[in-house]
Amino acid sequence: MRTTRLGKLGILYESRGGQTEKIARRIAEAVKELVGEVQVADIRNLPAEFNPGEFDAVILGAPIYFSRHTGGMKAFILDHREILSQRPSFFFSVSLNANNESKLRGVAERYVTKFLARTGWTPKATATLAGAVLYRDYNWFVRFLMKCLVASHGGQTDTSRNYEYTNWDFVDEFATECAGSLDGNA
Repeated sequence: MRTTRLGKLGILYESRGGQTEKIARRIAEAVKELVGEVQVADIRNLPAEFNPGEFDAVILGAPIYFSRHTGGMKAFILDHREILSQRPSFFFSVSLNANNESKLRGVAERYVTKFLARTGWTPKATATLAGAVLYRDYNWFVRFLMKCLVASHGGQTDTSRNYEYTNWDFVDEFATECAGSLDGNA
């Protein structure tokens, strides 16, 4: 087992449907043998006095809804930008447009570029990851809206099941890249 010089890695996310959380937990699993300590948390559940400075490095993750990253993650970054800039930090974005088969993958990547410009934060690395369509978990109205949206891009519209588009190999590669860059092995 190889460990890096890193003491404590924070993987902080904001998730609405659960896919961003699932990805954050997968990243934690992928790096647990490569770093000292890993803590995973939803930024909405952090105590008011929380300080990301307690981590030696930070990975942040947020989904895109209606062409924008979540306001909570934007506010978190703006509140902690100076601290995030003083340590290795990384960002992953979750979007249906990031599906490898999507002609709109470039759109998802532009959302990340715009988001980072708005926050004034420059992470060491970013990843644009595909999310999921959780038809069975949505109320009837959201299910209808998502079906229309997905259909307009030629996606799966059978609402009797959920669809996961996340490329887990790519998630693992991003996790390894983050951990490796912390000890100079990437």
